[in-house]
Amino acid sequence: MNKSFIKGIMLSLVIMMMPIGAYGETSIEGMDLSSQRAIVMDVDTGEVIFSLNSEEKVQMASTTKLMTGLLLAENRKKEDLITFTELAMEQPSTSIYKDLWLPLQVGDKFTAEDVMKGLLLRSGNDMAYMIAQDIADDPVEFSKLMDERAAEIGMKNTDFYTPTGLDMEEVLNGENHYSTAYDMALLTIEALKNPWVKEVVGTKKTDIGSVGGARYEIINSNANLGIDGNIGGKTGFTSKAGRCLTSIYEVDGRTLVGVVLGGESPDFFQDMDKIIKYGVAKEKETVYSSGDELYVQKEEVRPLKFIGDFEEVEIPLYIKEDVQWYNNDYNKKYRTYDMNLKEIDPWNIEKDAVVGEFVITDNNSEKVLPIYTKFSTEEYVKANKELYVKVFTFAMLVLIAFIIITVVLICKRKKKRI
Repeated sequence: MNKSFIKGIMLSLVIMMMPIGAYGETSIEGMDLSSQRAIVMDVDTGEVIFSLNSEEKVQMASTTKLMTGLLLAENRKKEDLITFTELAMEQPSTSIYKDLWLPLQVGDKFTAEDVMKGLLLRSGNDMAYMIAQDIADDPVEFSKLMDERAAEIGMKNTDFYTPTGLDMEEVLNGENHYSTAYDMALLTIEALKNPWVKEVVGTKKTDIGSVGGARYEIINSNANLGIDGNIGGKTGFTSKAGRCLTSIYEVDGRTLVGVVLGGESPDFFQDMDKIIKYGVAKEKETVYSSGDELYVQKEEVRPLKFIGDFEEVEIPLYIKEDVQWYNNDYNKKYRTYDMNLKEIDPWNIEKDAVVGEFVITDNNSEKVLPIYTKFSTEEYVKANKELYVKVFTFAMLVLIAFIIITVVLICKRKKKRI
């Protein structure tokens, strides 16, 4: 087995055995949540700052519509026309048609821009089915597109079946529709990368209507929008899923995503506020400081390079920047440390030379740091100076003795000749 692989395993085990602190998966000091599942992630690094049952597969209600909206944005333009269908008309509340009492008929047209507004601000189930039928003709075929896009995002514990998130059996037809807080965080990040989706979920109030019809005002259902850095997200509710909310926050130069699932009304908005404030205040803990010894590589070397017995030399390895992590059970479960080292020749190395990589891997991110050495051939030679002096002295004595013997022998030969 590769030596560096063994070292990596040993290093990971050491760090995993480090005390994790008082923060556990289901108990956060000073935080009382109505939501059964929650997560806060750093959008820029993918690191999990806070996790509460974030990998539990559950219903996620209308937060599903972030995926529906993302697919609309990726497959249509704002000015494209989308037809109001009979299937859309049949959808239960929340519905643009039924809740706003729009005088619509099957066959009426909406711009894709208005459909997106109705989908993400008012959470219109009718809008979701209009999108599904327009893009894939059939909602079941659309769900396959949803699953394909989820796989691309990295949503490993998600299965979409409806474009709405409705979880009644007559809608699911025995099929599955579920996700996790972690996966919904990934979806929220990806959805809000899209300028169109980001614009709509960041809108507090607007109006919509069919082409040529009257305009009706709609208000964003995200009560936290615009407060403490909330730039957008999506609400959801069914009796099975409870109150759900995903949101992106921009605070003090950082971008965080929060998800709460299985909450109560109106507490789920407060839950989001609590976990985001926790995420903003939470600081990373330093596992390794810059310059600290990371590992000691041991190599067999002959002090006289080509002759003599081998001795073991220690080659200290270090990194030049701090290694920090958020201290929680989720990261303890997934974070691993490994070292990929080059072959090190003690007779040909300079101090501070790069001799490998220190790889820190999370569930959704990877950081690679150069590994440096504090060992140098020059210092090794200096450390063995006394030995070299002895060897040199011994060699000179041998040489002098050889010369003397040679001279004596030559003199004897000359005397014999005389």
